[in-house]
Amino acid sequence: MPLTDQEQNIYGVKHFKQDVGLEGDVEVSGDVDVGGDFAVTGDAAITGAITHATGATAAVRAIDVGHLHLIPHNLRPAVPVLNGGTATSFTDVDFGAYVPAGVKALSLDGTVSWLGNGAKDYSFWELRQNGDTTTDEDKLDKVGIYLTNLGSGLYEQLRIFVTVLCDSAGVIEYRFRQGLAAVGELYLNINGYYL
Repeated sequence: MPLTDQEQNIYGVKHFKQDVGLEGDVEVSGDVDVGGDFAVTGDAAITGAITHATGATAAVRAIDVGHLHLIPHNLRPAVPVLNGGTATSFTDVDFGAYVPAGVKALSLDGTVSWLGNGAKDYSFWELRQNGDTTTDEDKLDKVGIYLTNLGSGLYEQLRIFVTVLCDSAGVIEYRFRQGLAAVGELYLNINGYYL
């Protein structure tokens, strides 16, 4: 198909040594190696990696995860897929039985439960895509509960809804974070997926 006067195919390896600013949509079938900032005002579809020799994080600020597909209620798991999670190191949670191959993100619901002992003030859990190595808690998806000195024997529960990137098989990772002994539990179930 012929290109319009505003379209251009650029073949071969290209290295940009300074900042790159592109207005409009961008489609790249390989890797992008940029020596400075990479800014795109439209949609960016990049099948490879974005590498930065120097400069700021790419201004490709979002991943296109497609459309939300809700799972009918009668086909959702009867028991939470993660049932009382307390692992303190990143641990896999596999939703693959409920999603098709190639899935990009999960729409999850569940609860965080917390048993007080008069001393612990908070519990939270971090969620990330399976295989992701990010550990900065401010960059990860996070659910949690904060209460001041919940009395010993008192039980608190909070309903949660969260969207998390996953690997193409529907697997995410979670970990429990709290400074003192684990007293919280995370329950996660799936209500939909993005593809």
